[in-house]
Amino acid sequence: MIIEREQPEIREPIGVLGYGEEGRSTCRYLLGRGFADITVFDRNPPLELAEGRLPGLRLGGKGGSESYLEGLSGMRTLFRSAGVRPDFPEISACLEKGGTLTSQTGLAFALAGRRRIIGVTGTLGKGTACSLLLAMLSEAGIKARLGGNIGIPALDLAASLEPGEFLILELSSFQLSALAQSPAMAVVLRTTSEHLDWHASREEYLLHKANLVVRQRPEDLLIHFADAQGSAWIAERSAARKIAFGSGAEVRIGPAPGALFGGVSGIMPGSHAFVPVDLPAGQYALICFVPDAKDGKPHFAHGMAKLIKVT
Repeated sequence: MIIEREQPEIREPIGVLGYGEEGRSTCRYLLGRGFADITVFDRNPPLELAEGRLPGLRLGGKGGSESYLEGLSGMRTLFRSAGVRPDFPEISACLEKGGTLTSQTGLAFALAGRRRIIGVTGTLGKGTACSLLLAMLSEAGIKARLGGNIGIPALDLAASLEPGEFLILELSSFQLSALAQSPAMAVVLRTTSEHLDWHASREEYLLHKANLVVRQRPEDLLIHFADAQGSAWIAERSAARKIAFGSGAEVRIGPAPGALFGGVSGIMPGSHAFVPVDLPAGQYALICFVPDAKDGKPHFAHGMAKLIKVT
């Protein structure tokens, strides 16, 4: 398995593999820090990149063709976007020449430090768990920001993290496939199998997911779902202190600890609406399920949730 450099030294020329959301974020970071020899390798590059209209960036290979990675082996630092497999022959050729492999996620770990990162993965429920975790930390007065596979790219957040602030990262199997560090705090939700058109097998999928925890230390923390075989298999590979949840685990899953209150009200963009609710005293969660106009995800997936107490 190819693994990235834990603390990458960024040397030019730099190759950025993929110019999607992660690739664009990586280029912004590099350009903002004075790097000038940056080549983007993308099978389907945007027109402005193909025509050389993005200052500081040039298109490598033969964009739009199977030869889009041509020239990659001449780079000294490679930033792999999540959707690019780390075992491409062109990547291996670059590494054999002394090149360094990293990624958006890998550099975010290097900048923020593993002790300030809470990594969350699983086949199901990552976005919901991350959003609720952010809301709980906020209610407890703990500063945290949420990104990664949900919302803001990890590097954008890690580069501007404030002292004492934590970084919650939703991490996919693609982002974890070559990651060299494990966070001090990790959550493994129900994990079965997914993306088998990208992963060579279910076993490889689980191995890539396990990169979240395999480099954890005894003083670290892992919370994992015990009822799914894949989740339990991943947890066994961590040296961290473990808290299992599930039907027969240390933390048991039972009936929902509350009831649904509220109603439905139509609302137009730029306006507001009210839903009258008669609430008895107690603890409540305000959660917005309105889909975001940009990515279609419910607003609570972007952190629009709040815990309140009615007295």
